[in-house]
Amino acid sequence: MILSHQKFDLENKCLIEKVAVQAPFRFVSHFQEEACFVYFSEGDTKINSATERLDIHSNDAVLLKCGSYFSELVSHRSGDRFEILVFH
Repeated sequence: MILSHQKFDLENKCLIEKVAVQAPFRFVSHFQEEACFVYFSEGDTKINSATERLDIHSNDAVLLKCGSYFSELVSHRSGDRFEILVFH
C-alpha cells in the first residue's frame, strides 16, 4: 500500500520522488533513456534485473542504468514501512 508519494517535476518530467509504502508491496520501474539513483532510508528489499539480484538494506543506495527493474517489498514484521528517495 502506498502511504505517501511526493515528486518534483521539471518540464513535465519527474526529477525527484519520495515514496513511503507498507509491505507487502511490489512495483515495476521502467527507466528508458535515463539513469536513476535510489536511496532506501527505511526497509530491506531485493531489486531484480535481467542479469542480477541485489539485496538492499536500510540506508543503502543503488545507481540503476536504463532498463526495467522490479522490487518486492516483503514485510518481515507486521506493518513494515519502506521509504525510498529516487533521483532521475
